[in-house]
Amino acid sequence: MKLVTWITLLISAVMLIALCITGIIVAVDTADDVRDQQAEKALNIAQAVSRSPEAAEALRAGEQGASLQEYTREVQQATNMEYIVVMDMNSVRYTHPREDRIGKKFAGETRQRR
Repeated sequence: MKLVTWITLLISAVMLIALCITGIIVAVDTADDVRDQQAEKALNIAQAVSRSPEAAEALRAGEQGASLQEYTREVQQATNMEYIVVMDMNSVRYTHPREDRIGKKFAGETRQRR
């Protein structure tokens, strides 16, 4: 094999490896940014719902009624969220996508990233 061909192949291999590594780094960084933006969006929506008069009144009155469920469905659709669950400080659900879980205690563990 000629020296020029060997050098060309070697440079091409180094460039390909560098481009692959750069692509992986950019993809991971972009995924992290999207995840952070989604977490911030969820937190903002949670804060807005928690400060809404509908949620505050329902929690104050201890009502697990349809009006709060309807309100969270409207917010869910408007914000393109998968689900919104309202619960009190004792982990009792006031709203839930599965209505059979309303009024029952949250029986899981919350996970936080980072």
